[in-house]
Amino acid sequence: MEARSVWFSAERTVEIRTETVGSPGPSEILCEALASGISHGTEMTIFRGQAPDVRTELDLPQDHIQPQATMGGSFEQRFPIKYAYANVGRVLEAGAESGLSPGDLVFTRVPHQTHYVVDVALATLLPPDLALVDAATTLGLLDVAVNALLDHPVLFGDVVAVYGLGLVGLFTVQLARRTASTVIAVDPLAHRRDLALKYGADVAVAPELAVSTVKERSAGRGADVSIEASGAPAALQTAIESTGAEGTVLVPAYYGRKPVGLVMSPEFHMRSLRMVSSSVNAPDGRLSARWTNARRLELDVALLDELHAGELVSHRIPFDDAAAAFELVDQHPEEVLSVVLTYGTGT
Repeated sequence: MEARSVWFSAERTVEIRTETVGSPGPSEILCEALASGISHGTEMTIFRGQAPDVRTELDLPQDHIQPQATMGGSFEQRFPIKYAYANVGRVLEAGAESGLSPGDLVFTRVPHQTHYVVDVALATLLPPDLALVDAATTLGLLDVAVNALLDHPVLFGDVVAVYGLGLVGLFTVQLARRTASTVIAVDPLAHRRDLALKYGADVAVAPELAVSTVKERSAGRGADVSIEASGAPAALQTAIESTGAEGTVLVPAYYGRKPVGLVMSPEFHMRSLRMVSSSVNAPDGRLSARWTNARRLELDVALLDELHAGELVSHRIPFDDAAAAFELVDQHPEEVLSVVLTYGTGT
């Protein structure tokens, strides 16, 4: 079968290529894409040529969640490269051992591609009555937020500051709201701050007001947990400065090759802060036996409606106009929240 896919042929350059997709094996499924989401973090970092040029063929040792055979290129050579991880599709053919049937809806971490074959172990079955199919394209980023709070849970009564109110940040605000006494949302864009207030933040401020607002809302103690979800080095610095004694700076953000220059003293050392890296590719080892990728994604699916995922999709753009979609995200981030490519197949 012929498939069409999005490649980055050079820095900030999108090309749609044609390739051949074979028949599924016994444990595999052949899917037709319905919608795929653009990640404003890792994916845009790669699009901009800012990904680390490490020696890997996109097969990180701890990465058991992405079907690597569907990717293309390498970080080492940088371009051309095919990389994305938020595709919702409908099963066309199912292998005899897959346990799925034609017509099933699935979420997979594969690139923007019209058709693809994937092992069923790397597919998440979606409810057949899912109200908004493209809402499920947010699952990859919802998973980042859920995994972050598994890596470092927010305790009852914590004062929490969330930096960056893209999808990961807005999901994190809603999840932290469940146990925190105070949630402070920080972003330079006013419309994102408004959404954070709508979804449960107690206060939402621009970055220059973050330190003073956290101090005021925590009775001078500083945040118990600061969560950096923006990928902006300046936000990580502010998170360090606003976190209280023995507090935690939790970092699910991805910086790529961007230099991150931090001033660590006096706050980081004198307050005995803890910094926790969070990645869905390497979940907390203390939980990995029980909190498998499959279990986490089952929870993510159950949270889609409750966390307003459908409302967070701001733009739906045809697959053939992928270049314009990436340009929009790259050049006008103030206008977008979640951009989804649609495939004209029933979304």
